[in-house]
Amino acid sequence: MIGEFTLSHVAHNYGGTIVHPDCSFSSVSTDSRVLENGQIFVALKGKKFDGHEYISSVSKKVCGLVVEKPLPDLEISQWVVPNTTRALGQIAKANRDKFNGCLIAVTGSCGKTSVKEMIASILKKTGSVLVTKDNSNNEIGVPTTLINISAAHNYAVVEMGARNAGDINYLCEIAKPDIALINNILPAHLEGFGDIQNIAKAKGEIYKDLRNNGTAVINIDEPHAQVWIKSTNAKVITFSAHNIQADFSAQNITSKKEGHFNFSLVTPEGTIQINLPLRGKHNIANAVASAACAHTAGAKLHTIKDGLNNLTQVEGRMECTKLSPDLFLIDDSYNASPGSVKAAIDTLIEINGVSILVLGDMAELGQDEIQLHADIGKYAFDAGVDIFLAVGPLSFYAAKAFGVKSQHFNEKKELLNYLDDSKILNEDLPNIKKVILVKGSRFMGMEDISDLIKNQGVT
Repeated sequence: MIGEFTLSHVAHNYGGTIVHPDCSFSSVSTDSRVLENGQIFVALKGKKFDGHEYISSVSKKVCGLVVEKPLPDLEISQWVVPNTTRALGQIAKANRDKFNGCLIAVTGSCGKTSVKEMIASILKKTGSVLVTKDNSNNEIGVPTTLINISAAHNYAVVEMGARNAGDINYLCEIAKPDIALINNILPAHLEGFGDIQNIAKAKGEIYKDLRNNGTAVINIDEPHAQVWIKSTNAKVITFSAHNIQADFSAQNITSKKEGHFNFSLVTPEGTIQINLPLRGKHNIANAVASAACAHTAGAKLHTIKDGLNNLTQVEGRMECTKLSPDLFLIDDSYNASPGSVKAAIDTLIEINGVSILVLGDMAELGQDEIQLHADIGKYAFDAGVDIFLAVGPLSFYAAKAFGVKSQHFNEKKELLNYLDDSKILNEDLPNIKKVILVKGSRFMGMEDISDLIKNQGVT
């Protein structure tokens, strides 16, 4: 945090009641297992957890509590509030208000984490950067990130997710971005939004609460771009994966071996050559978006080039490993949506060899979930995937649409046993290069599949 705060200070705008003498703090914990002296403890409540259950143990270690009911028997400073999650947001807002650096907010349907890491990679060349850990992008993760901003940071790159209308609006009220980006709009989390129009509207909230003199970075390849441009009072910077009319675009795209691409990044300041170390054509758009944000934050062209040309792969996100001379694994197991699966299939096909797609169910797709899975099966077949292994009740429809060279497994254990016992990775296709893509939503735990393949493939 940036300096010290008091409970009464953070309570000023939100309300609630201070019980017992006020206290000063410079650090916050929401995890009873990880506590430090001088912290306050925020007792968060969720469907499956309640931090209030651990008050008796944490009260001996912290200087104050944020709770939803007073605890008169405890002689410790308490901020009693209607909702501790919202109170955490107010603490985060208080810290963000002290931050004089540049805060960049990133949202979108696919590629948020990749773009966030790309921006951070560029800006780390010029200053100290705080970046959202993993995908901690919700009403708890974003405030936690903001609370971790210190006086030493020059930049904060904050990923924002949404499952319902109003989520982004709330997060932006706390974060007050200087720069905001929607990477793309694709079918994801449809269960909460209903349709893609509602997704676009909900994500568009990020452009409505920018700080004074803030900048909206807008993808003009999106059908919703003009709506977003008209909805914001901020300065607008545009980007595109191909359209030269945008402020930032990719031109002269050339394919290298095994899914790598080079391109010319065209900017208002000039053109630079980018040699992306990450595989997948979709990463070109991610890189252009990142460059637009970083340049707006003050990064020079040589810094952008250096940051993009030296990217490192995020674990479980298009993580490509050559396990043996004849076995290549694309581990994209962290999460999945229709758009990200199609992008991953495109990358799979770009790499020479027998292509094998291992797909687990995609979550939160609403009433069209069966059709969206079937669409993926057809997309994989049309793209030229050689072998399709599907697991989960919804992926059955993907396998069915793919056709005869598919196999479906009801449970992940069945697939694990099949891969463990079969010879598909070795003897069935001797001396032939095989490229395996593993993909599925978070709840499927498809990293178990990737780990098994890694263990089998090492020679």
